[in-house]
Amino acid sequence: MTNSTASLSAWRGRMGHTVLFAGLSLATVAMAILFGRGETVHHLVLLLILLPFCGIPHGALDYVLAGGLFRRRCGRWWGPGFVALYLLVMFIVITVWFYQATFSLAAFLALTWYHFSTGDALTGPRSPMLLRISEGMARGGLILCLPAVFDRTEVQRLLAYLAPEAGVALLLDILAAMAPLCVMAAAGGVAASLVAFVRQRTAIDLARAVELVILTLMFMLLPALLAFTIHFNFLHSVRHMLAIGTPLPASSALRVWARMLVISLPVTLATLLMGAFAYAVSGGVSFDTAHLMRIIFIGIAAMTYPHVIVVSLAATRGRSSRSSAAGRTASSPMGQPNTLGAGP
Repeated sequence: MTNSTASLSAWRGRMGHTVLFAGLSLATVAMAILFGRGETVHHLVLLLILLPFCGIPHGALDYVLAGGLFRRRCGRWWGPGFVALYLLVMFIVITVWFYQATFSLAAFLALTWYHFSTGDALTGPRSPMLLRISEGMARGGLILCLPAVFDRTEVQRLLAYLAPEAGVALLLDILAAMAPLCVMAAAGGVAASLVAFVRQRTAIDLARAVELVILTLMFMLLPALLAFTIHFNFLHSVRHMLAIGTPLPASSALRVWARMLVISLPVTLATLLMGAFAYAVSGGVSFDTAHLMRIIFIGIAAMTYPHVIVVSLAATRGRSSRSSAAGRTASSPMGQPNTLGAGP
C-alpha cells in the first residue's frame, strides 16, 4: 500500500462514522423544520425500532469485554458469575429507583454525562488538557442541558413519568443553568479542533469539530427524545461497537457493525425478552407512553451502571497494555480516538 493510499484509507476510516452521524442528524433536523417536530409517540416508536440494532447490542457486548477481563482469572465459571453480578447490579438500581426516584434520576443523569463525555470523546491522553476538558464538558452536557432550555416543557413531562414532578423541575433548573457553560465548552472545542486541523491536517480533529457543532444544533432544534434517539443509537452505540470490532480495515465499518450485531445477538435477544416480560407484567400489553417511558429508561439506567463498570475496567486494562507496549499501536475497547483511527 502506498503512502497516499494509506493516508486516504486513514481519512475515510476517521471520518466515515462522523459523516454518517452528521448526515442522519442534519437530515432529521431538515425534516423537522419542513414537516414539523412530530409526536412524542412517534419518537418513542423510532427509539424502540433502533434499540435492537444499536442501543442494546452496544451494551450486550459487555459480555465480550468481560471475557477478555475475567476468563483467564476465573476459568470456565467466569460467564455465569459475570451474568449473575450484572443482573444483581441491575436489580439494585431498579429497586432503589422504586423507593428513591428523584435521587435515582439525578444519579442516572450524572452517570450519563460522565459516560458520554468519556465514551464518545475523540481526544486522547496526549491531547491538550484544555481540549479534553472542553470536549468532555460538551459531549456530556449538551445532550442534557440544551433540552432543559429549548424543550423544557416536553422534557419535564417525560421525566415526570420517571420521578416526582417537583424533583424533575429542580433537576431541570440545574441543567438549564449549566447550559451556557456547555455551549462555551463546545465552542472552545470546535475552535481548538479547527486550529489543530489547519495545522496538522488530521481527520480526527475535523471529525471532533463537526460532531460538536452537530450535537449543539441537534439538541437545540429537535425534540429532546428524537435528538436522544439519534445520538444514543448512531453516535454513542455505533462508536462503541466499531471500537470493539477493531482492528479491522477502516473501510469495512459496515461489516464490523454487522459482525458485532451477530456476536451480541444472544444477549440482545435475552434483553428484549426481559424487557417485554417486564412490560407485560407491570402494565399489560397496551401501548401507553408513560408505561413505555418507565420500562425503557429505567431499564436503560439499570443496564448503564454495570455497563459503565465493565467499560471502565476494559479501558483501564487497555491503558495498561499500551503503557507496557510503548511504540506499538493499540486499540482501546472504549469509544476513544482509535474509533475513527489512531488518536492525535
